Amino acid sequence: MDSQEFLEVFGPPKDNRPIDPSLAERYRDLVPDELVDLWVAHGTGSYASGFYRLCTPDLFHPVLSSLLLAAPTLYGKLHAVGYSAFGIIDLWHEAGRHFSFDIQFASLTDRSSYRESEPPPHDMAELYALAGVEMPDDHEEAARRIAPGQLTVWDELAVGASIETYRNYIGDDEKQLPKEVEHFLGKPQENQMFLLRDAGLPNVAQSYARVDLSDILQHILSRELRLTEFELVNGNRVSRTKLFAMR
Repeated sequence: MDSQEFLEVFGPPKDNRPIDPSLAERYRDLVPDELVDLWVAHGTGSYASGFYRLCTPDLFHPVLSSLLLAAPTLYGKLHAVGYSAFGIIDLWHEAGRHFSFDIQFASLTDRSSYRESEPPPHDMAELYALAGVEMPDDHEEAARRIAPGQLTVWDELAVGASIETYRNYIGDDEKQLPKEVEHFLGKPQENQMFLLRDAGLPNVAQSYARVDLSDILQHILSRELRLTEFELVNGNRVSRTKLFAMR
């Protein structure tokens, strides 16, 4: 997906906030150029009834600077480009990789490694048959050599911007969590998140509180930064997790 496709599907951000072009240009070498162009043309704002918002990296710079001190190889290299009302921040790495960050649990996932290490489809024989091509003996190895499409920032932003993402977010009580949280705490607002009041509480609407972004560090529920990456081992996708002690 590119920026034009993203705009065709989701439109410009709602309740948009114009971005000073000079601020946007500061990030041109750190995030995709198309994203900078969108900031300049449309500003930042919300999607999915306010449950997802585009942002410029400066919004989360203080929080990330504090939490990523524990992981020197990532410190200063991850830049926030969007966030959900439930504490998931989309981060773009300067090297062109995408990470998602469950901020309350200090859990980073290298989404690009997940995409790059997808295993061969289980219905490989059927796919070859439909294509009218003879399946090679080493079909699994051949599939691994075909790199998946380049992951773009728009592919990941589209997940957060889609209302379907939140319709499918079901709490422990089997109710739509966003709808229930909105009922108890009101509509999502800019510069705020809905975060769990305690790690031991069930994942239901009554367990959440409305938190200002400036107060996020007081609501982190982990003392370790968790980094999850994926790789292929003997044809199977496995996760590798590294833990970093936070101060």
